[in-house]
Amino acid sequence: MLIDMAVKIRKDIQVFSLDTGRLHPETYRFIEKVRKHYQIDIELLTPDRDVLDSFVKAKGLFSFYEDGHRNVAAFVKLNP
Repeated sequence: MLIDMAVKIRKDIQVFSLDTGRLHPETYRFIEKVRKHYQIDIELLTPDRDVLDSFVKAKGLFSFYEDGHRNVAAFVKLNP
């Protein structure tokens, strides 16, 4: 809805999404659908690989299931 409103006001908007590496395939399909529909680029921001590797070594590959996504959410929001 926000993209729709923004594109009606101005065509050259910048859009980004945080790619945690844990997105469902449906999310990637939706991003692509939005790109095509609005004819816009959507930048996918990902965490720094070295920092992510350290996080996974310290917390484990699936720690987000154990901590209710708190650590992953904080990590991705602070380190894209």
